[in-house]
This record gives sequence, C-alpha cells and structure tokens, in this order.
Amino acid sequence: MSSSDFLIEDGVLVMYHGPGGAVVIPEGVTEIGGFAFRGCTALIALTIPASLERIDGHAFHGCMNLERVEIAPGNRRFRVEDGLMIYVDGETVVFPLGRPTNLVIPGSVTKIGDHAFQGCTSLTGVTFPEGLTGIGCFAFSGCTGLTEVTIPSGVKHIGLYAFSGCAKLEQITLLGQPEIGQEAFPDEVTVLEAQQLPLSAFLLPAHQRAAIRGFALRYTSGAELSEGYRADCIRYINEQRNNLYPAALTFPALLHVMLTEQIIPQGDIPHLIDRAIEMGRPEVIAMLLEHQNAKMNLQDPLKKFTL
Repeated sequence: MSSSDFLIEDGVLVMYHGPGGAVVIPEGVTEIGGFAFRGCTALIALTIPASLERIDGHAFHGCMNLERVEIAPGNRRFRVEDGLMIYVDGETVVFPLGRPTNLVIPGSVTKIGDHAFQGCTSLTGVTFPEGLTGIGCFAFSGCTGLTEVTIPSGVKHIGLYAFSGCAKLEQITLLGQPEIGQEAFPDEVTVLEAQQLPLSAFLLPAHQRAAIRGFALRYTSGAELSEGYRADCIRYINEQRNNLYPAALTFPALLHVMLTEQIIPQGDIPHLIDRAIEMGRPEVIAMLLEHQNAKMNLQDPLKKFTL
C-alpha cells in the first residue's frame, strides 16, 4: 500500500483505489467521503487515524468482507462494539463488520445512521434497542434477507427508503408514532402493525393495505383495540371495500373482518365464492359458504312467517 492508493483533497479521503487487504488510512485525514471505498470487496481490515472526525454514511457501501477495524488511541470519536463500527457523538451506527446475520444492536445506540446496513444481504434479523430514536435514510435498503422487524416505541423518525428493496420483508411492527419518510418500506410488505398511527400516515396505497392486514390480524386474535384505531380501519375498509376484495380472498383474517362487520353485501357473496374457487382457496370458500348459509337460515323463518 502506498500514498498513491488514496485520493485525498483538503483532508477528505475522496477515493481509495488500492489492492485492499489491510488498509491504514493516513494521519491527517479528517473525513472519509461518500463511496470512497465503494465495492472494495478485497478490503479486510482498516486502521483509522486519530485525526479522523467523520465517515460518510455510505463510504463503505459494498465492503462486505471488512471484518476488523483498529482505531488509533487518540481517536475518541469512533469505537467498535458487538461487530459494529459506531460514531460515538450521537451513538450512530456507521457500518457493520463482516457478514452479520441475526444482529442485536447495542443498547447504547440511539440512532441508525444513513446507509448503515445498506446492501447487507446476509442480515436475516435485527433487534433494535429500546432507546433507539431514529433510523436513517437507506439504513437497511437492499437487505434482502430480512423477513420481519419491530420498531421500538421511542423511534421518532424513519428516513426515506430506509427499508426499500427488502423484498422478503413480510411484516413490520411499529410500536410508536414515527414520522415515516418517502417509500421507507417496500411495496411487497404484507403486514404493517401500527396501532398508534392513523392510516393517513402511510402515503402509499400498498402500505395502507398492509396496515389493514395488520389490523385484521389483531382483530381476529382478540387483541385489545383502541376505539380510534378500530374506527379508522373499519371506515377505510368500508370505503375501499371493492378494492380490498382481492386482498380479502388471499388473506382470510381480512375476510373475517369484512364478514363479521357486515361490510360485504349479500349480493357480492356468490361472485366472491366463484373467484375463490378459481383461485383454489378452500379456506376462503368455506368462510363464504358458512356466511351465506347463516344468512339464509336467518331469512327462511321470516319468509315462512310472512306467508
């Protein structure tokens, strides 16, 4: 490794184009700029000088083999804890080391920085500390191994595209009332459990439908529902009834809500049965037939009485 491996301008390491391996950042560098080590899969170890004050959030994007970081004794701005590089001022995760799978974020971390875990495809699960207050932009973007996450109640802000590209992310549970950035969640997410948030907090129809599925799961489980949350979701289901029929035919909990709350007109039941037969949904067919028969049994005595 030589000085020619680095492009440094005014104390900012703009680009590294060396062979990788164990890299020692020169003393005097105060900042590692955006994408400086982008895609450097040969980078295994890194030594940070005492002079370093800042690392751009996506400086090490794609450096999936970086496993070891050493910090000069005079540098009090960064530390390594539980396999994570952490910026001490603000307790922000800068990037993970190695290929983490089921990760527990240390309790000292109060914010997940921008791009912190972007493209970390090995990550299959993450547990956030109760003291977490924010999740940065693109923080978990492209983490294709994630299947579900629970966001603590203390989180106040989720940055734009925070979980975009997480194609296998099926369930997100929001325990608080965070401000949600543009397209923070993937369109593919099946369930959003968010009892503390109104549906209007979700800007995309796909996320509103996911939040309705989350409501349906809580409704069918017998969980306690606040009156405002229940009313908001029932109102939405009534207004979007026809648009929600396809979702109800593939998600029995939602169909249960619609039948129990008498949201589906009796005249629509035969059509829905036909669609369920075409789709090969025996559980849904049984629910619709049971509902139809129950209605008919209630009506028959009335008919006889009127004769």
